[in-house]
This record gives sequence, structure tokens and C-alpha cells, in this order.
Amino acid sequence: DDWIWPYAGTPSVSRYKWIEPRHAPMIHNRWATDRRPELQLAFFNGIGFVSWENIWGIWNGLTPRDAETLRRVATILRAFPELVSSPEWEPHTPTLQAHVHATKFPSESKTLWTIVSRNGYAITGPQLSVAHRSGTRYYDLWHGVELQPSVAGGRAALSFACEEHGFGAVLALAPGVGEAGLSDLLGIMRRYAERPLNSLSA
Repeated sequence: DDWIWPYAGTPSVSRYKWIEPRHAPMIHNRWATDRRPELQLAFFNGIGFVSWENIWGIWNGLTPRDAETLRRVATILRAFPELVSSPEWEPHTPTLQAHVHATKFPSESKTLWTIVSRNGYAITGPQLSVAHRSGTRYYDLWHGVELQPSVAGGRAALSFACEEHGFGAVLALAPGVGEAGLSDLLGIMRRYAERPLNSLSA
């Protein structure tokens, strides 16, 4: 089995992907009525999620909240296929707040972090502290905005909000590096973020 129990406090790491980062397992829990744990695992590991609703004729549909979560998760992961298959991926990269977990997907010119919160309450403030080079730009992909880091001692502290049992994503671009389609992606995610996930029916 590729997974340990998905409801554990600490997200598990896909063993198959750990052996071969280009491998993209799919996760599902066909009888779940709350898909957040599996969606968090998929996002944390940069892998697929099976939206199995018709289970051999028995209907177990995604709730509005989980369907919208899946749309946002898929939008980000599909935008960066070369990063989520990075051979240098680093699950459980350090974070600054308790029960917030991040995975780092780096390349030479850009880095993606996918973040999940196991907290039963919303959190704000500094979430990541990363090695900084002058001219590097940072983007809060989940909310569709550019971040203004607090830089000291060669490190950048990145602050953003995360909902109860929520998600986050940050993209860093090295100095002078562009990203095709980034402006469109930010606009899409900014529109999605106007409605908090927890305002939708579960």
C-alpha cells in the first residue's frame, strides 16, 4: 500500500513517488463524505486525485466545498507539471507555524511550495522562511497575488493566510526569470479566492 492512514496529523509521503519522482500515483477514498484529507495528500505530494462519485451505481458525490477545492488544487498542479515531478522534491520542508506542512518542488530557476494546514482554525502571518537572492520574486498562487517578503540575513519570510484545514501554494522565480501564463493563472486563482472554501457547503 502506498499510503499510511490519510487522517494522521502529519501528511504521509507517497512511497512510489519518493522512489521515482516522475511517477504520479492517484489517491482516492471512494466512500468518504469529507475529501479534504485525500485532497491535502494529493496536493502535498503533487499527485493525482480520483474524483470517484458513481461507485458501481451508488452515488457519493463531491460536496460543493470539496469540488471547489479540487478545482483549485488541480489548477495549480496542472500549471507546473515540470516542477511537481522535480527529482529534488523535498516533502516536509520546514515551515514556521505548527501543524502546517509544506513540500518544496525546486528547479534551477523556480520553486513551487505546496502547503496544507492541519489546524482546525484559520492562520495568518509568516508561513515559510526561505533562502533569498536579491531580485527573486514570490507569488501566493492560492490567492493569486504577489508576495512582499520580509528579508533579513539572507532569508525571506513569506506571509499569507490559510483557512481552517486549508491549502496554500507559493511560487518563487529567480532574478530575471519569467513564467509563461503566470498572469492568467494569478487572475484565475484571485477570482477563486474571493470565495473562501469553508463558506461552501460540506
